[in-house]
Amino acid sequence: MPAHGFYVRHVKGIQFDNIEIRAEKDDVRPAFVLDGVEDADFFRIKVPHAAGAPSFALHNVSDFAVHMCGDVPDTQLKTVDNKTL
Repeated sequence: MPAHGFYVRHVKGIQFDNIEIRAEKDDVRPAFVLDGVEDADFFRIKVPHAAGAPSFALHNVSDFAVHMCGDVPDTQLKTVDNKTL
């Protein structure tokens, strides 16, 4: 599996708000993987952080925004081919 939280593929217009992901043990996979997604907004998301593990993996994503998500700084991206946060 590419994520221990959510794998979102080929979606237009999605919002995650007030979500907390918990894991029994450290997981180095990102909590969210977005592939071919347009217009994704994340607000107040809490995810466990293994050392050096990203919270988000983005592949071919446009209009992406993160706000008030703990260790991830507020971010807005118009388009991105491949990026982790």
